[in-house]
Amino acid sequence: MSGPGDELESSLTAIWRRCLAVEAVGPDDDFLDLGGDSLGALAILAELERDHAVSVDVFELMMAPTVRELAAVVRSKSAS
Repeated sequence: MSGPGDELESSLTAIWRRCLAVEAVGPDDDFLDLGGDSLGALAILAELERDHAVSVDVFELMMAPTVRELAAVVRSKSAS
């Protein structure tokens, strides 16, 4: 398991660890494989909006189910 690629991925990794109550999250670990469910998704998205001022919906999380992929979504929304 490789580590996060940048500050955003590090932040998302920490959010996922807290919200999914897991000790280790790699940038390519899948949300569902880590035990993610609807409550975990809502918690992640709420912390993401609070910490990064970016609104991502559940569908976007399901289409980008890894930290690395979600970071790409956040970057694209932040750029617009």
